[in-house]
Amino acid sequence: MVRVKKCPKCGKEMEEGYISLMSGMRWRSNGDRGLVKGELLFRGSWWGFSTLKLALRCKDCGLVIFQY
Repeated sequence: MVRVKKCPKCGKEMEEGYISLMSGMRWRSNGDRGLVKGELLFRGSWWGFSTLKLALRCKDCGLVIFQY
């Protein structure tokens, strides 16, 4: 992962941490509605354990950056 030290939106320092997800993350394009599941970006884990992805966040902007 590229280490961004400054938020690209406000320029303040970003904090390194992790995003925790149970079943994975999907991408939906604008207009995708209803039963469309979207493209699976990464698969979560099984048996109730979460998947951790390294991420950076800006608390002030609410921006999170991570690589899937």
